[in-house]
Amino acid sequence: MSSAYQEPTLAAGDVATARARLVLAVDDAARVVPPLWPLGTFIAVNPSWDLRQLGFVQALEVSADFLGTRGLPPAQLFEDAYLSGRVTAADLTASLDDHEPCQQGPQVPGRRSRHHRLRPLAGPPGHIRGNGVIAAAIDREVSKWCAGFVAGVLPGAAGPGTGVGTGTGADEGFYRTWRNAVRTDPAARRIAGRQGRRRLSELPARPDDALLSCLERLGIPATGHAAVLATELARMPGWAGHAKWRSRWAAPGHPGPALKLMDFLAVRLAYVAELATSGALRAPAEPPEPDLQGSYRGAAPCVAPSGGATGGPTRGGGPTRGGGGTRGGGGTRDGGGTRGGGGTRGGGGTRGGSTRGGSGPSRADMPAPGGLPDGLRRRIASLPPTDASMVWLEAYERHYRDSLLAALERPVPDAPGTPEVQAVFCIDTRSEGLRRHLEAEGNYETFGFAGFFGLPISYRAWASAEAVAVCPVLVRPTAELTEVPPRGGRDAALRELTGRQELAALGEAFETAREGAASAFVLAEAGGMIAGPLTLLRTVAPRAYGALRSRLRRTLAPPARLVIAAGEGAAREGAAGEGAAGEGPAAEGTAAEGPAGEGTAAEGAGQQPAQVPARQPAQQPAGPSAENALGLGDEEQALWAETALTTMGLTAGFAPLVLLCGHGSTTENNPYASALDCGACGGSRGGPSARAAATILGRPAVRRMLAERGIAIPETTLFVAAEHDTATDEVRVADPGAVGPRHAEILARLARDLSHARRALAGERVRSLPGASLRDPVRHAATRSADWAAVQPEWGLARCAALVVGPRSITAGVDLERRCFLHSYDPGVDPEGTSLETILTAPMVVAHWISAQYYSSTVDPDVLSAGDKTTHNIVAGIGVCSGAGGDLRTGLPLQSVFDGDRPYHEPMRLLTVVQAPRRLLDAVVARNPLLQELFDGDWVALAQRDDPADGWKLRLPGGSWREWSPASESAEEACRVG
Repeated sequence: MSSAYQEPTLAAGDVATARARLVLAVDDAARVVPPLWPLGTFIAVNPSWDLRQLGFVQALEVSADFLGTRGLPPAQLFEDAYLSGRVTAADLTASLDDHEPCQQGPQVPGRRSRHHRLRPLAGPPGHIRGNGVIAAAIDREVSKWCAGFVAGVLPGAAGPGTGVGTGTGADEGFYRTWRNAVRTDPAARRIAGRQGRRRLSELPARPDDALLSCLERLGIPATGHAAVLATELARMPGWAGHAKWRSRWAAPGHPGPALKLMDFLAVRLAYVAELATSGALRAPAEPPEPDLQGSYRGAAPCVAPSGGATGGPTRGGGPTRGGGGTRGGGGTRDGGGTRGGGGTRGGGGTRGGSTRGGSGPSRADMPAPGGLPDGLRRRIASLPPTDASMVWLEAYERHYRDSLLAALERPVPDAPGTPEVQAVFCIDTRSEGLRRHLEAEGNYETFGFAGFFGLPISYRAWASAEAVAVCPVLVRPTAELTEVPPRGGRDAALRELTGRQELAALGEAFETAREGAASAFVLAEAGGMIAGPLTLLRTVAPRAYGALRSRLRRTLAPPARLVIAAGEGAAREGAAGEGAAGEGPAAEGTAAEGPAGEGTAAEGAGQQPAQVPARQPAQQPAGPSAENALGLGDEEQALWAETALTTMGLTAGFAPLVLLCGHGSTTENNPYASALDCGACGGSRGGPSARAAATILGRPAVRRMLAERGIAIPETTLFVAAEHDTATDEVRVADPGAVGPRHAEILARLARDLSHARRALAGERVRSLPGASLRDPVRHAATRSADWAAVQPEWGLARCAALVVGPRSITAGVDLERRCFLHSYDPGVDPEGTSLETILTAPMVVAHWISAQYYSSTVDPDVLSAGDKTTHNIVAGIGVCSGAGGDLRTGLPLQSVFDGDRPYHEPMRLLTVVQAPRRLLDAVVARNPLLQELFDGDWVALAQRDDPADGWKLRLPGGSWREWSPASESAEEACRVG
């Protein structure tokens, strides 16, 4: 019997054309799923980023069609907001006036017009939705193979040197690995029969040819390829998102088995074609299951799909996400219970049994809070349901926007004299609270700058085999900086390295013995007397356990001082044991040259898993050398320094001490730890970037070049690196011992005031954490950070709402409630708008991604969040699944955005507030299509004023502006009269 799958029989030119068209179809299809970064570098993303050209509402419609997502907040949230005063009738009236065609004047321009369109994606074909049992079987099989491949347990799935798999087919890829293994797979025989399994193993050798053959067997014309492929990707957005990341975002040579989109689709469509056409698996179709969303999201409006009432794909035939279809019916989420009874998302591989993305919201789904004026109720009821939900969302956003702009309209305080310390923090919302409390302690001036400090670098920790990218994922590292021992410090660094290796070997031996079938019993007898009490101590007294572990580490691996090799000459000297220490001003060195010991910023960076290696050394080096340390030349360093200082507006009036403070978060037993680290550093800690920046700014050669360019840094100014731990609120200076006597007194006062700011910030922050103790906030925050059972060690960037771009004077003294990204900017030193363009196209995009991720995880926790942490199982370090297996979860965990069953995060689109000349801002937007997509597509709102004497203005889609005024009570009165 001949195989149903044949190699292409077209002419060579036709085959090449078909393959090229398929690549375009795969690219189109992949736009409906968000990329999913590995856990070690997990970052927040806009799930609809590749649909941004459509605009906010239309992108939600496409997502509803394919993913079955709910794009707008639930009705209950809006009702609660109205009843609590978070949304007022005046807000709703003003939003209606903007949204509806107005009888008295023209409609707001640009709201309905879209100039950017994707190639249309037709609705999902019915025969793919078809039988839920077949779809569920396919989901389970594909999930099984994906997990085995990325874990390196399949023959040929792992390359040499990985320590897993056979390493016999490093370049085979997922599809060929699967094709070779499926011929003996008992599950394939069970669901497809003996002949079906044979046909699967006889597919064409190339994944693109196999995919073309499957599409042909299904009878899909070329014009329908993108829609069918998008439907298949949307059934498993987790694994598809990982494949998209690996195909589109991962650096070339990223370690580990590479799951690519073409391979993933070839495997999936192979099962679809076989089971949909051969009839090997005959099972009756299951009736659609009800969409039971739990008590809170019971009447959640969604965006009506553009494809009609049939909508998106039926999400499998297994149990619903949440262990039976309900969320909240089987336990609580706070502290250990599950939101949905501990069920998996789709049981054995499906993503649930609910038919999401069907029809749009009905009239009954619309918010109807008590006390809403009749006239206003009638106006809202006259709108289509999706438009009505948008009015509520815009009113919700307007209320916050009005309160923020009103707070920023107060008189700007007079600038104090030359500060004793200038501190540059990340723009992160959590830094806002620390800046506010530090400024209240004394004569301090603070700045906001993206946490990677503008350095597009990879960072190689001391004796590390791999470099870590510490810059935004939208930026490719252009250089590599290396951590090396300073002059005379090589022996101490080697002692620490030896101790770290011994501790690592001991831990690995313990884990190996614990997991062994027979050795586990021996380990229990020999080590139980030690391991048992330690486990008990770790559980009941996590801070004490952490202190004991730190003491042991310091004893066996005493911290050694390490420096950043910032430049080829410095790298060579460091490699030879003659580092760059002493090159700073007045031979004091810089405090950036910090130790890599316990509790320092350098240690946290060194413990991060490698993300983007610049090269793969044959063996772990004993230390960096001129060959494996790229470094930056003096001219490159000076150019970076000029750009960074100009962008943040720090070009004159330097204080004696300038603190460069990155940030990270220390938590235990937290797969999503990198989501709490610095997004601007690609999900890594910001300490290495701060150390590198301080080292560069302390070099005399760089300062001489800066002086020639008009930025004169006094010889008495010292740059010091530090890192803010956002889980404990502690700020650690990288190397206070390297500071000379001229600055030691200033640094001591700074350390004292940072301690006071820590206590104030902890007291403010822990009040919002579930189950927090207010008796000693600092102690409670530290305990929560060290607790391996804490599902909410901190809130991260939850409740983020706005980005403010301008001098600190416009926000100084204002309590922004840790909700605003703050980026310093001085238009007076940026006549061409170059720095403003950099801010809007890089840090603002990062802030938008964060805002959109928190929004989507809150609005649609079923599809676009990672689910309950307590049911997570880690898959090969790249993601988590809920329960025993199935699709990878996307988005943020529920505990990052929900407090119990109520959302803690307020889902809103990012508001960007800029103080700069409007002509400058218009010119920047006009020359950047990306900014036009974000502002004209309603993804990001933009407010602007020229200076403090000017009033705020709002940018409308299309580029026109209007004066801002808050919603007034007169509007509410007019609504009542109407």
